[in-house]
Parts: sequence; C-alpha cells; structure tokens
Amino acid sequence: MIISKILSKWSLDPYYQSSSVLDSILLAYRQFFSLDNECIIKHANCRICCPKRLNKNQSSDYIIKISAEASDWSRTIYQLAHEISHVVMECYPDRESLKWISECLCEAASFYTLDKLSKMWQKEPHNLPCAISLEEYLENKINKIEKVPLLADFYSKNAQWLADDPYADEGTERPRNDVFALSFYDIIQQNTLGWTAITHMSDEQLPDNANTVDYLNHWEKKCIKTSEKEFVLTLKKSLGL
Repeated sequence: MIISKILSKWSLDPYYQSSSVLDSILLAYRQFFSLDNECIIKHANCRICCPKRLNKNQSSDYIIKISAEASDWSRTIYQLAHEISHVVMECYPDRESLKWISECLCEAASFYTLDKLSKMWQKEPHNLPCAISLEEYLENKINKIEKVPLLADFYSKNAQWLADDPYADEGTERPRNDVFALSFYDIIQQNTLGWTAITHMSDEQLPDNANTVDYLNHWEKKCIKTSEKEFVLTLKKSLGL
C-alpha cells in the first residue's frame, strides 16, 4: 500500500502509483476535519463503493473502494471526496430511510472538492492542465443536473422515493440525488465553516419512528458551533421543512 504523505494512517492501493491526488484531497479536508481514523483505500470494479466501518479486531477503522482509473484524476477526486465525506460522517445516519441525506451531502462535497482543487492547482503552472480538466469535469457534471424552480417542491414530490431508495442509481449516475447535491453544494460554499456539521450526523439516539424532520432537528441540536447549526437549518429550509 502507498502511505499518504499527509496522514500516515491513510493508505492507497498501489494501483494508483502515487498518493499525490489523495494527499491533495486530505489537505483540503484537513482545513475542516481531523481525519483521525485509519483508512485503507482500494481499487475495485464495484458499483457500490460506500466505505465500511470495521470492527475493533480489524487493522483499520474504515475501508474505501473506488473504481476510478488511475489515469482519470477528475473521477478519482470525485469518488474519493464522496467516500472520504462518508468517513468524516462516520457512515451515519445508519437507518436506510435517512441515508439519502448523507448521499446527497457527499455528492455536494465532491463538487466542492473538485472546485477547490481546480482553483488551487490553477496557481501552480505544472498543474494547470489538471486544473482545467477538473474544472471541465465539474462543469459537465453540473450542466447535466436537472434545474428545478424550487427544491422544496422537488423534495415534497420525491420524499417517499428518497426514503425507500437513497441511491436511485442509473448506471454510474444518480440524477435525482444530484438535484439535491447541487443545492447542498451551494450551502457548503455559503457556509464553509458550518460544513463541519457533518461530523454530528449520528442517528443512534433517534426513536425508531423518527422521520426526516425529527432527524434534522436532532442533528441541529447535536451541532456545537453556531455556524454548524446554521448549516443544518439552511439545509432544512431548502427542503421546505
């Protein structure tokens, strides 16, 4: 395994030859998150790549699987940012009916990270081609997303579908989730400090019959900083809840 130069507890499949892409993402994330967990990232031809919390008898806390080709930095960053966000959330919430919230937030995090690294690499002449590639990849992603007049109406129409199927995969794409991710991406950009709210997403103490509103209220109460509470409240408001 290739050990990260930023965090020694993070290691990457030798298939990717270098830890440079992972290190760039970890640098961006460490501005907000501690990333203290031990994590192994493997290359695998798999459709479902969500990281797994491992039990205490394992040598690592999490394992992430991504399918991006080593030569495709844009897709590698897109997938890694999504899965690293799940690790930051400690893979919460656990219950299936609420997982769409974390899925859409992780997708938004991918958009944010692509934009962040693109702007960072534009300042480095040797990385300019990569920066342009990331910018184009993100632009193409966003251009494909359905633009809805009001997210709250879109949520109201799709609330049951979200609870029943948090992923809604269509091949390698998730067009329904991307509608929410685009809005959540805007929330991250407007309140980047409040983005750390995703470290408080545990649903362990929620009643069994809790709904989305109950969970969002529970999440907001668990947040510590004012910016984190505002992040959750803004997200809740965007859904018309």
